Amino acid sequence: MTDDVKPTRIRSPSYPSIDLETAINRCKELHDFAKKSPALVSAVLPRWGYKTEKSANGMKVIAALKSFGLIEDSGRNAMRKVTLTDRSYRIIHGVPDTPVYLRDIQDCAMQPSIYRHLLETYGPVHLMPDDSVVGSYLILERKFNESAIGGFLQDYKSTMIYANINAEDSEAEDESGQNNNGGEIDKNLPTFGGANIGDLIQWESNGALQFLSPLKVRQIFEPDADGVTWVFVEGSETGIDMSEVIVETASQGAKTPPIFPLVETRDSKKTEKEFLSGSMSKTSKFRLLTEGEFDSKALDRMIKMLAMQKEIWDDEAD
Repeated sequence: MTDDVKPTRIRSPSYPSIDLETAINRCKELHDFAKKSPALVSAVLPRWGYKTEKSANGMKVIAALKSFGLIEDSGRNAMRKVTLTDRSYRIIHGVPDTPVYLRDIQDCAMQPSIYRHLLETYGPVHLMPDDSVVGSYLILERKFNESAIGGFLQDYKSTMIYANINAEDSEAEDESGQNNNGGEIDKNLPTFGGANIGDLIQWESNGALQFLSPLKVRQIFEPDADGVTWVFVEGSETGIDMSEVIVETASQGAKTPPIFPLVETRDSKKTEKEFLSGSMSKTSKFRLLTEGEFDSKALDRMIKMLAMQKEIWDDEAD
């Protein structure tokens, strides 16, 4: 009898979960609610029709608007806020079909790196090969999850057409490297992954660079149960998905990186994950580390154990 092997989950690279026209409509709804002032995400999502302030689909919309350059965010968790960017504000109050309006729309469409890459690889939508050809490329070369291909290509094509990047006469490239819309076609699109210890890297998440300047890789973890290779940089304890890493400068020869473990004392640390952390009070903090599979049943058991521990402490206090 053979043991069941859990299939590896393939994580697609970052891409907008909605098309640009839908994203701009969401911005108009945000503008009706908050104008150009910062608004709590927890207050925005219900106004977009999501039942809870922590809706996964709602958070994907936030990420999509950010990847198009339509919003900026600040704060974390319950205090996270979003604000319309200047470009978003111009689009909302702009006059359609004018040069300024069209330029802003096209700039938004070209913000996500995967969109720029597809345009460079296949040209405008009307010149693209069959979806099966593009889908095969996305799965094999860009590490997309197969189930995400259909929706992604539909949103990509809708965005290109909406931004008028599909017209034959607007995408012909001249000798200077400019297209007829005045936009420059990027010849040096970033390559994701492949980082080594000592490399200087950038981290792109949700279509935006996360570092002010490249940081040096200090450690790399082997793929976890989900097939994710985690990269750690100097000055941070947060792991970065290798698929979101851009190598800016490769290391020259062998480097001696700083010691990675901060508190590690046993081999099982390699499989431990920080599930939750935070402050309990002004003088106490907590970290919840898990090892192996940790699902809702395991969480229920932990809650019961903590409740029992609280009863013991209450009895001792009496």
